[in-house]
Amino acid sequence: MNDSSLTPWIVIAILVLTLGGRLIASWIANRDRRLAGKPAISGPLGGTICPKCHRPFAIHLWSIRLVVVRLDRCPHCGRWSFVQRVHSDILAAAEDAMFQEMAGSADSRITKSDEAEAWRRQLDDSRFEDQ
Repeated sequence: MNDSSLTPWIVIAILVLTLGGRLIASWIANRDRRLAGKPAISGPLGGTICPKCHRPFAIHLWSIRLVVVRLDRCPHCGRWSFVQRVHSDILAAAEDAMFQEMAGSADSRITKSDEAEAWRRQLDDSRFEDQ
């Protein structure tokens, strides 16, 4: 065989091994998070925080790379913005803040639904009162 005919196959094999290694590393890093029901905040390109809604997310592979930033779409608010990779400690702190905010809004939803249920019960009971 000719050396020039082997070159494309070697390049293809190196690319496949590189991309496969990155995907496997990402899967290993995020498998515990997915099993716990948490979103992946660090992907093969790292993670970032949305400058508009301040929630962490993994930078997508299809994001558009400019010189020092990436143009990516936030999965939480759906807006496009310029983002940079953020350190994992900052991502973890932002994730904790996001879950505390979600827990606080869940508590307020519970009280609002309980209040609505109380009003509904009062309305149902008032139908049977004699006047």
